[in-house]
Amino acid sequence: MNRFHRFIRRQKENRYHLAFYFDFEIENPSPSYKEKLTTEFQKLIKGTFPTANPKFYISGPGYGFSKGSPDIGEKALKNRFQKKGFGNCLGLYINDEKIFLSSGITTQRPNEPGQFAYIGFQKTDVDLNKFLPAIVNKLMAFVNLQYGYGFSCYPDFSHMSEMYPKRTLFSSYFPINKEGYKWRSKLHLIEEGKIKKLHPFNILNPKQLKELEEIEFDEMIELKGDLKIGIIKRENLENNVKKIQNNIL
Repeated sequence: MNRFHRFIRRQKENRYHLAFYFDFEIENPSPSYKEKLTTEFQKLIKGTFPTANPKFYISGPGYGFSKGSPDIGEKALKNRFQKKGFGNCLGLYINDEKIFLSSGITTQRPNEPGQFAYIGFQKTDVDLNKFLPAIVNKLMAFVNLQYGYGFSCYPDFSHMSEMYPKRTLFSSYFPINKEGYKWRSKLHLIEEGKIKKLHPFNILNPKQLKELEEIEFDEMIELKGDLKIGIIKRENLENNVKKIQNNIL
């Protein structure tokens, strides 16, 4: 993001973005698998953000709209799944604008390996060094997590597409995410030790950790299983990025 955008906003990076990649070994997700993902992800979001009163959006053919809006309440969500089942569900998105919560989980991604989940939320009084391990351990209770990351961002960041809008003098818009398409075409290399980018918070599998031996992490947090969170202070990011260009997808 350039200085012009920061000047226009006159705002701080007051949000966090967390992203997770998991279940690469599941090639043909079953309805029961999709039900488990959506149910457990709802529980995770509700338990983590107890004051939330979210709206839901089901991605997939046949789930319809509610009075012209794709967003529905919790009761309508249950009824929709009871009537339509989980077979056509491609993902579930959970949002609450009042507390600046934006989250989602995919259940089937045609032509792409594994699944993806994200959580965007207000920074207020959150110590991500403690918050992230708690979230990751809860997530790992129902998925096989292989990679993830976290960073701070401005309020107009799209947590779903992981992009900022392009701004002109009179409007703003989200361009085609060419970098995102390129990244998704190489997701299978995560299991071989590749990463998308070095971030302040990096959830890494053993092969990634081995590939990133040159990185000087400021802190390393042990997780359940064999994953670790490698933390890098922002002022140390640039020097570390130069060391691992061959490991970035």
